[in-house]
Amino acid sequence: MVRKTKQTSFIIAAMFLASINCDRSIEEDVVARVGKVSLTLKTLKENIPEEYSNQITRDQNVNYVKQWIDRELLYQEALSQKIDKDPEIKERLQKMKEDLLAAEMLHRISSAIKIEDVNDSIANQHYNKNRDQFIRDKEYVKYLDITTDDSKKAWDIYRSANKDNFVTLASQYSKTPTFDSTNIPYTATETIPAEIKQAINSLRINSISTPIKAADGYHIISLLEKLNEGEICSFQEVRKDIVNQIITNNQKEIIEKKLADLRIKNRVDFNLNLISDSIKN
Repeated sequence: MVRKTKQTSFIIAAMFLASINCDRSIEEDVVARVGKVSLTLKTLKENIPEEYSNQITRDQNVNYVKQWIDRELLYQEALSQKIDKDPEIKERLQKMKEDLLAAEMLHRISSAIKIEDVNDSIANQHYNKNRDQFIRDKEYVKYLDITTDDSKKAWDIYRSANKDNFVTLASQYSKTPTFDSTNIPYTATETIPAEIKQAINSLRINSISTPIKAADGYHIISLLEKLNEGEICSFQEVRKDIVNQIITNNQKEIIEKKLADLRIKNRVDFNLNLISDSIKN
């Protein structure tokens, strides 16, 4: 009997200690508390969009916690003063609830169309039917640039450069970031410095310029491609825009179909004759 009592006491003590440790772990997870409401570390992390999780600084998180405390203080005071029972506030809260739910319903309907649903075949069909809509509004060029501070070095690079080794020379000698041959962006010529633009305008495709003196050093340019203003864009130039356009059109169709079904399902009455050019209270 004594042995059982000791064993029972030991179990109770162990459970008590475990509960203390459990409470302590919960306390350690609480970042802030206002009255009986707590902000946990988990909630704080969940409120940070995943794409920004590695960019948020400690100071930004601290500011968020301070703002949460201020908001919670004001919210709890509003409840204590029964502001939520005020007829005007109740009406505004109801309106916000209706807007939020309607927007969420719209989002869920439109989310049925996804980017992966629009393949190249569908996008190409749209492009070929609407080619006249895709007129290039600016001149664009694709080029590589080697920049160095030394005039002699620039001329030495120019003499040894050709279209096959230009990327390698750029990675070795250019003081500015370089692109590999697979991800060179198109640049609007109107955004290019005057000296560089003048040289580009005199170059043929796949030719290389002599060193060009500019404010930031000496540039050697290799012109890879030029897209003229006023021409029809290539499919690859506008593929992303086409996909977005198709998705938008399909979303509109789905939404209209859903609304049409809802109009049949529910009684809808309206009298537009009551609406005059100006409505006064």
